[in-house]
Amino acid sequence: VGHALPSDFREYLLAFNGSCFKKDIYTSSDDGWEAIGIGHVYGLHEGPDYFQLLKNWKLYEKYDLQAWKWKLKKFVVFADTGTGEQLAINTKNGSVWLYLHDWEPRSFRMPGQFMKIENSFSDFLQKLESEEEHDARMTGNPRYDAFKKQLAELEAKREAEVEQGMWD
Repeated sequence: VGHALPSDFREYLLAFNGSCFKKDIYTSSDDGWEAIGIGHVYGLHEGPDYFQLLKNWKLYEKYDLQAWKWKLKKFVVFADTGTGEQLAINTKNGSVWLYLHDWEPRSFRMPGQFMKIENSFSDFLQKLESEEEHDARMTGNPRYDAFKKQLAELEAKREAEVEQGMWD
């Protein structure tokens, strides 16, 4: 990728070479409400293009951000979320950043928002939870419980509509 990678990230690549995290939910807030599901983790292999680190590491190419290449070239994208957000590592200091591509610009007029979420890849890994761990930790939080109740109601409604032939 043309950059020296931080040692903790390099060790991860050597051990796992991308793939998916076993614990794939990153929680950015203490109350756990702001959670991000990690999708693809890019690796150094000949698999499908969308899993290859060498084809996906340049944030400025993924989202037509060439005008900000000077600012973004020190970052290596290492994963994405189910909604297309990108996780990147700063090769200068090892910090982990999140690029929210559909958000209003915040920094130097670049489309979307780019924010530091952890000081290192190791710190990022320590914050990952499984879905079960996240659900157990969040249960009892009134907002989360209301969300889960609403989700269950919507799932039941959808199931009833499928049974009635409203969906193909």
